[in-house]
Amino acid sequence: MRILSLLVLFSSFCAVSLDAYGGPKIMVESEEVDFGTVCLHGICEKSLIIQNVGDSPLSLKIGQYSCASCSRTELDDKILSPGQSTKLHIEFRPSQLGAASGFVTVENNSPEQPKKAIKLKATGVDYPVVKPHAIDLGLLVVGEWKELGFSLLSKEPIDILDVNARKNLQLDEESLQIQSVPEGKQVKVLARLEDDRSAREGDTIEVRTSLETTPRLWIPVAFKSVKPVECVPSSIYIMKEESLAGNWVKKGSLISHSGTLDLTEITVSSPDVQVKVESSSEKEIDFSVRPSSSFTDGFKEITITFSFNQGSGPLSVTCRVVVVDI
Repeated sequence: MRILSLLVLFSSFCAVSLDAYGGPKIMVESEEVDFGTVCLHGICEKSLIIQNVGDSPLSLKIGQYSCASCSRTELDDKILSPGQSTKLHIEFRPSQLGAASGFVTVENNSPEQPKKAIKLKATGVDYPVVKPHAIDLGLLVVGEWKELGFSLLSKEPIDILDVNARKNLQLDEESLQIQSVPEGKQVKVLARLEDDRSAREGDTIEVRTSLETTPRLWIPVAFKSVKPVECVPSSIYIMKEESLAGNWVKKGSLISHSGTLDLTEITVSSPDVQVKVESSSEKEIDFSVRPSSSFTDGFKEITITFSFNQGSGPLSVTCRVVVVDI
């Protein structure tokens, strides 16, 4: 009997100790996030406050979630001191019309709720309507401005607060035109690629609106970037046996996607290769190359630089010639 009493007393002591020194404890502002109505091309962000109401540091991380329409889930802070708060940001982008639901789990080191689940719900609607749903700019010459346009049609009064490109494109703010049209707004703006450091074939336009239910809209933009003048092919390969005959053995072309080709100079990095212009027009120059008799055995890489006068100023294009002894 005495042993039983001691066990009961020990259990009570442990319960009091755990309650008094409960460690970290998570508290969430709300158990459910309702995004309301969001258009199919829009995105809505909600934030929740998460607080550590315990007496030791609380560690947080995004755990499992079932929300196909959630495009971003992010915590401002991942470790909270006792009494400290942070925000959980959730972006919702509906993929279909009608009601949608799901949940996101915040994993933490709280002994009471190590996996805190937060319910999510929203309704996808077909307004405001984005026309066109996707923009295709076709060929986009690096460094040149090209106009893109779209319309937003809404059942509610709508204002456009800002228009930005998310990744590759640069928008000319001074060219931005926003006009009122029946049931919405029409937007026109100039866009360009500043350089050709990487292959770029698309971007996304972000539109901030006055609608509380859809403060941001996304419009995909497709294009194929090209240089003002291209060497086709970019590399010309010549086998050694071809060079022995001393003939003009390989051809290349310079193609202009912008302005007239006004060739001023051809510079070759080595006397082992000669260059001859075969034909010339405003948009294309065809040329031939041949190794000279001074070529020695082995691999040889040579560059040919074509210089032009373009409307925007001097321009140089480099073609690569490789002679291989096989």
